Amino acid sequence: MVLKHKLSLFITLLLIIFHVDARTTSPSLIVDYYPACDYTIIKNLSAKSYINLHLKVSLRNRYAESMNELLVELNRQGRDVNAKYIVITDKKIKEENSGRHYIYLTAEALDECVLSDQMDEKIAPFNKMGKLQNELTSSFEIEPIVIEIENEKSFEQPELGDNFTVSVNEGIYGIPLQSRINEVKERFGTPSFEMMLADDSTLLSYGRNHWLTFQNGKLKKVEYPNTQVSNTLKNYIPFDDRFTDRRWKISESLYKNTLLEIHDEDKNQLHYKGEKGALTIHTTTYLRNNQKYSQSQVTGFSLFSTDYSPSKVGRSDETNNTKILASIFNLVTSLDEPQSLGLSQFDFDPLAQMSKYKEEQVYLLSPLILVESVGEYIKKIVVDPGLSKSAESSGWEMGPFASGQSEEEVNTIVENRGFFFDDILEIDNGKYMLKLFFEEVDGLNKLYKLEISIF
Repeated sequence: MVLKHKLSLFITLLLIIFHVDARTTSPSLIVDYYPACDYTIIKNLSAKSYINLHLKVSLRNRYAESMNELLVELNRQGRDVNAKYIVITDKKIKEENSGRHYIYLTAEALDECVLSDQMDEKIAPFNKMGKLQNELTSSFEIEPIVIEIENEKSFEQPELGDNFTVSVNEGIYGIPLQSRINEVKERFGTPSFEMMLADDSTLLSYGRNHWLTFQNGKLKKVEYPNTQVSNTLKNYIPFDDRFTDRRWKISESLYKNTLLEIHDEDKNQLHYKGEKGALTIHTTTYLRNNQKYSQSQVTGFSLFSTDYSPSKVGRSDETNNTKILASIFNLVTSLDEPQSLGLSQFDFDPLAQMSKYKEEQVYLLSPLILVESVGEYIKKIVVDPGLSKSAESSGWEMGPFASGQSEEEVNTIVENRGFFFDDILEIDNGKYMLKLFFEEVDGLNKLYKLEISIF
């Protein structure tokens, strides 16, 4: 089943709004009326801000804060193009594939024009506070808001059925070991994460805990969870509720979160072997009753075929990292205008792909280089050794910057430009924002992570 549809959810929020402060020292460019003149639309503007609709506490304040952020951002964009007026044309709340909700504002940036007494002012769809113009305005008002939520999912997410069994003979949820990758995708749907490994191997995940390894196109290993993938990388992987809450079982008495009292002589009971492979049960041990005795809880499993062999992540050497970063640096520093860096300009294939929204996607270019895109255009580039658990992938160099540089060295490179706060140095280039992250090593702040956000 393809979940490609538009959900309309009408939510009435009673918001008591006393005052919305745009938090800017410059006058707002946003107006209640189109100017009475022959204006020209310089540019269409857009901005979005996250809002938690699931948490009902302080919803009024969160909505006001999100709107403040959006108004400030629209004013910033308008000033960047030398607009005289900004007119808000639409306001929506959309649910993205991650389940998070965002307020979206779209607007028109208008140029300066000669006002005419012969022309009437036309009311804008929304006023300068982002409210529909047909609503009563006063310093105290009850605002009913109709929220249209658009679901961006285009995943194939079929029902998994009622097979919860994990075993050597049956595999996982009715998918046996040695199944072909296309058969698994047809049964389980679109994976949340897909990575090419060395030696013609592929790693898939469904959510953040179910990990499947294929070799020569066949299922060889299933893990819950995967301890070889860093938590930093997992945080970019979207959840899949079908798998996240699934109560898998090994037998009627051994299943997810079962509490066990395991003695040394019983540990062999956590390993199962068969003609097709082997199954190992993972447990976490807790001390109980003021640490007088221990108790174990079933927290995971590893299922292997008999012919499984460990695979390595491809392109993990520093030479490839350097080549990729050099290419990205040249592309970013030669941007003709904001939002002009496209995926098609990269001459290398991604190592992994995840978060496959309708428009937003995340690509892993190497074990420590990640890019986020919206449609064709790159929005963020992340260079973070924390994406990989491999020590050989920890070093990087991009333009004049390199991991391990001291704060003093970096300040010399950037000529003390930028804003430093909480171990992060921010430099606004006008076309992109550069963030350099430092950590303390042997008493010195040293560079370890870099982010570039393209406007």
